Amino acid sequence: MSRMKLLQALTLVIFVASLLSLAAYAMPFFARWSFAALLVVSGYAFLRLEQARRQAACDDRLIQTVSHHRHDWMNDFQVLLGLMKLKKFDSMQPYMDKIKARMHQESCMAKLGSSSLIAYLMSFRADKRPLELEVNVEQEINLAQLNVEKDGVTSLLKETVECFCGCAQGSDGEPNRLSIEIGLEDTDLLLDFVYDGNYREDLLGEAVTAMKKRRNNSRVYIEEEIGQNHVVLTCRFKNAAGRI
Repeated sequence: MSRMKLLQALTLVIFVASLLSLAAYAMPFFARWSFAALLVVSGYAFLRLEQARRQAACDDRLIQTVSHHRHDWMNDFQVLLGLMKLKKFDSMQPYMDKIKARMHQESCMAKLGSSSLIAYLMSFRADKRPLELEVNVEQEINLAQLNVEKDGVTSLLKETVECFCGCAQGSDGEPNRLSIEIGLEDTDLLLDFVYDGNYREDLLGEAVTAMKKRRNNSRVYIEEEIGQNHVVLTCRFKNAAGRI
C-alpha cells in the first residue's frame, strides 16, 4: 500500500472512531470537544489527501498521454527519415498528407470547447483498450458556442464509447475499430458512431435500448443500425447550431 493510501486509511479510521465516540458515549465537555476537534481535523485531512491523490492520478494520466503522442510522432518521423534515406520521395507525399490530416483532426479536437471531452479523446489511446478509436471532426466546432448542453454531449459520447468497449470481443484478425464523426447538419449537432469488429450483440442491444430510454427526448434523438460485425449509431442534438 502506498504512503498516501496508508495515510488516507488512517485518517478515515480516526474520523469514524471519533464520530462513533461522540454518538455512542456520554463524556465530559472537554472530552467531547477534543473528539469533535479530532473529527474535524481528520475529516479535513482525508479530503486534502483525496484531492492530492486525484491530482496525482491526473498528472500520471497526462504524462502517459504525452508519452503516447510523442511515441506516435517519433514513429512518423522515423518513417519519413527512412523514406528519405531510401530516396522514395514519391512515397513521402502521401505519408505527409496523412500526418497533415491527423494534425488537423487533433487541432479540431482541441477546440471542441469541453476540457473533459478533449482530455478523454486525447488520452484514449494511452490505455489498453479492446478497440481502436478514430475521431473525425468535420469542421471547427466549439460546443460552448452551440445551443446544446456540452456536459450532456460529453457524457453521451463517453458513455457510448465505453459501451462499445464493454461489448467488444477479441479477434485474431483485424482489430476492432470505432469511428466517431462529429459534425453539424443544418441546425443539428450529429455524433455518428461506426463500429467494425467482433462484439456481444445481446449486450450492445440492451445498452443501446437503455440509453435511448434515458436520453431520447425533444432535443436528443438516438437511432441505430446493428448488423453482424458492423454497427452504426447516430446521436442527434436538435437545433444545436443557434447561439445561446
